Amino acid sequence: MSNPLKQILLKMARLAKSDQRWIISKLSSIEAQRFKQEQGEQLLQDARRFRQLNVDLQPLISTNTPKTPPFQQRLAEYPRLYIAIVLEQGNYFWQEQFLTRFDQEGSIKHLLATEVKALKLATRQVLFKQWENSLSFDEHVETIDG
Repeated sequence: MSNPLKQILLKMARLAKSDQRWIISKLSSIEAQRFKQEQGEQLLQDARRFRQLNVDLQPLISTNTPKTPPFQQRLAEYPRLYIAIVLEQGNYFWQEQFLTRFDQEGSIKHLLATEVKALKLATRQVLFKQWENSLSFDEHVETIDG
């Protein structure tokens, strides 16, 4: 069974049974034959069981969930102000992704907008250099390229 067929059946399962029957009745003879060949009725019946679930199944289905790079996990362990300085000085393309993942309460964004601007540029640059020096070569390349 193909993945698009699964997706269609899951969407059909959300509809009322009468609507499901109407959709099946509108299939061409070739499509109806394929639907029968793929055991579509049984699959649709199975899909109906999942429509009652209140959880998002997409994270469970997805096998390509991106892992957080080690340097981002390490950065998340530092104090919030330090993180804000590194993100501001580095101007990384992955900054929004990092903030989404590690700044649920918005404190780092707040520090970026307020306290980081109040610090002297030399202080921010020294802390950023310290961060860059703590990275391995691979991590340094990864921070640039993602």
